[in-house]
Amino acid sequence: PHCSEPLAVSLPACSQASTLLSAVGVLMAASSGLPMRCMHMATLGTLMAAMVAAAEELAPLSENKHDHAGHGHGGSGGAGVSITGLLEVMLFALVAAVLSRAAVARGADERRHFAARHQIVHATRRWQQLKRSEVESHLHASSVKVASTARSKLIRVVMHDLRSPLLAVQTVAAELSDQAPTVPLGEPQTRRHLETLRTCSSIMEGIVSDMLDFERIDSGRMTLVHRPFSLERLFADAQITFTPLCARKGVALDFEPLPESVATKRFVGDARRLLQCVSNGLSNANKFCDPGGKIRVRAWRTAHARDGWARVHIAIIDDGIGLDASELRTLQAGGAFAQVGRGQLQGNGGTGLGLTIVRHILKLHHGSELSIYSKGHRQGTTFELIVSMPLATREDEAAGRSVALSPLPSSRTRSPPTGTRSSTALVFPLDSPGAVAQPVPEPVRCLHVEDDMMLQLSVQARLFSRHNVPCDVANHGQEALELCAQRVAAGNPPYAFVLMDNQMPTMSGAVATRMLRSQGFEGLIIGMTGDPPGSTDRDEFENAGLDECVDKTPEGLEVVEHYLLEHVVGRRDARKG
Repeated sequence: PHCSEPLAVSLPACSQASTLLSAVGVLMAASSGLPMRCMHMATLGTLMAAMVAAAEELAPLSENKHDHAGHGHGGSGGAGVSITGLLEVMLFALVAAVLSRAAVARGADERRHFAARHQIVHATRRWQQLKRSEVESHLHASSVKVASTARSKLIRVVMHDLRSPLLAVQTVAAELSDQAPTVPLGEPQTRRHLETLRTCSSIMEGIVSDMLDFERIDSGRMTLVHRPFSLERLFADAQITFTPLCARKGVALDFEPLPESVATKRFVGDARRLLQCVSNGLSNANKFCDPGGKIRVRAWRTAHARDGWARVHIAIIDDGIGLDASELRTLQAGGAFAQVGRGQLQGNGGTGLGLTIVRHILKLHHGSELSIYSKGHRQGTTFELIVSMPLATREDEAAGRSVALSPLPSSRTRSPPTGTRSSTALVFPLDSPGAVAQPVPEPVRCLHVEDDMMLQLSVQARLFSRHNVPCDVANHGQEALELCAQRVAAGNPPYAFVLMDNQMPTMSGAVATRMLRSQGFEGLIIGMTGDPPGSTDRDEFENAGLDECVDKTPEGLEVVEHYLLEHVVGRRDARKG
């Protein structure tokens, strides 16, 4: 039933078969004497060597082809390879039989014999090229289909898991809008609404983070920053995050004391990514523990084959719904989007990418591993990270301290300035919502360049108003250039701090940054972008003259606040003192 496509694909090969048979006919007519036996046998040997070479080259391709077919992409492709291969075997068997018969014939014409021999060898090589081209074409089509199917599934998963928090946000926002203006923010119902908004935003941020990590893994651009860290600090960070979450659900969270072999040592690894792995395990354990359940976190150390290294085990043990044998096999297979039961171990965002990301992070830690095991349903699950890391040396500690918040490389690509256009920028007054009294003296002022009005308002409240720092806002790079020029023209000092987005209308952050640097601006410029690390836009932005570039995440805002406190608020307070 699957012969139509394979036979159509094999038509070029049939043409070559006709050429081969014609050459064999000439060879038969030319072979009439026993003295030609050696030449005929040499021809047969050449043909057989070509067949072996073709088989060796096509074998791995055929195996890959069958692998793709076995993953749900149709059986016709695999049948095509089998039928065409069968035709090859039949044809070459016929050639070998005819040549053997011709080898015992008498009275050969040597010139006709050599012409036929040349024709057979040439046709065989052409046959081999055609077959290789056919199989490669099939493989390319299969890989394109696999990639298309994966992308489609990715979109479906993300859209599905975003709908719930988006609907919750819309519903809560409508409830808050319907409240009377006199209802205080501290009213219990309002506080619950605000907490729901915060939770939903965290869920959506987790989904986006999972997608970005998956894209980095898929493109081979995920890299780690290995620095000295202590497991005690990593556990403390995880405990701060998950203790209130577990308490809210009624689940007990217990971090067992670290053994001396772990507590007194520092290791070299990416602490932020390892915390991400631990958080994934804790999130799953809390999600699938019933109220009244318990989660234990413990760590220990075992010997490593290399001197100066250690194998650290971090186990997250819950008494939740557990896993049966088939569910364990599904999760241990390690496929993206893998979920079992009610979505056990699906990750913070619900995309099912959590385990894929964890496994890749561990693999980048010198081939570390993840182990998941359970005795069955209602018997809990153990999520164990087995991390291979070197012990920190004095040199590692010195290097780690020097790059704690290192700026971007000083090599900056700066382009000449271009023409400007007049525009009006938004300026936040100090009496805006969230602002505090006691304004900062005029010489210290910041600039926020961002086209999203929601971020303009939220960053103003979260950073600048909280620390009583006046801030102007530009909607794109062109407005930023004009505000900087107007400030200098008015006799005021340049902005002390510029927070710059990248993807904006009229002029991007990368272009605006290059032009500011080319005009002699020496103030601090911090980039905050949604462009994924390693992308062309992100690289261009980072090399435009930024002092630091962070993601549009809560962690990124913390880094921005660090720079604001150190370079603006700290110096302001020092002058006051």
